[in-house]
Amino acid sequence: MEPFVDPGKKFETKETYTGLSTSKLTCITCISKWFLRNQNIVFRSVLTSLVFVIFVLIAIRNGQDGLSREVSFRLTSLENTVGDLTQKFLEEKHRADTLFQQLTSLENTVGYVTQKFLEEKHRADKLFQQLTSLENTVGDITQMFLEEKHRADKLFQQLEKSRVKRRHNCHKAHDQTQTNVATSVAFSAYLARDLDNLGPDQTVIFENVTLNDGNAYNPLLGTFHVPRAGMYFFTVTLQSFQKRRQWFTLVADRQMQTELLFYPFGHQMATNTAVLRLNEGQIVRVAASEKGVSLQNGYTSKFSGFLMNEC
Repeated sequence: MEPFVDPGKKFETKETYTGLSTSKLTCITCISKWFLRNQNIVFRSVLTSLVFVIFVLIAIRNGQDGLSREVSFRLTSLENTVGDLTQKFLEEKHRADTLFQQLTSLENTVGYVTQKFLEEKHRADKLFQQLTSLENTVGDITQMFLEEKHRADKLFQQLEKSRVKRRHNCHKAHDQTQTNVATSVAFSAYLARDLDNLGPDQTVIFENVTLNDGNAYNPLLGTFHVPRAGMYFFTVTLQSFQKRRQWFTLVADRQMQTELLFYPFGHQMATNTAVLRLNEGQIVRVAASEKGVSLQNGYTSKFSGFLMNEC
């Protein structure tokens, strides 16, 4: 009797049966012999069924051994594949971490650049505002300059008109002056030497003449003779070196018109003026008021006068 073989199961080699031990084969042989000696159909059927079950179990076990080796081989291959995938995963993870670090650094750089950009934009906005303000200021200054230029042009025109008018008036005045030179009256003279011990009502003679329009002043006598009636202006300046009080007067026809006083301090000066309405022929002079007075020569002792207007 041939051993039972599952038709749905194929054994790749003859080694499938090598797993049967000697004791198992002996048992099977004994059962077969006993089966031949017994003619009972029922028993033979049961025995046949039992042998069939035994062979099925043996076949299943042998099949399980082959399957285990195949599964083990595939499992080992799968583990290797998983190991490779794990290695690749770790490599990709490392690359991803590196890229993430680079991305983080890039984000920081972008943030820094953005911050700098905003700061520069803020500065640019401030500069633009300042530039706008400066442009407005320049515009205002330009407007003021144009206004001032317009005013200056008007003033220049007025000045030019005034210059022309003044030139015309100068020519007119020059002509008038040429006409009035012959009729003008003015004089000025100063002491040529020191005068000592002058007596009362003694005339002070100013010998050095610097001006004598109309020849109305007499340097020999120190007197001014009124050539025409009118309003006259006189000024007298005297300097004394005596340390005593001294008096001098401006006299017109023996009538005192003004006085000059020296106090006893030495090297004193006195000045006085007078505006007189005089008639033609009157005499005006400077005289001492007391005895023993003295004067110092030079430009510091002067007698001057002129005709202001006729009347």
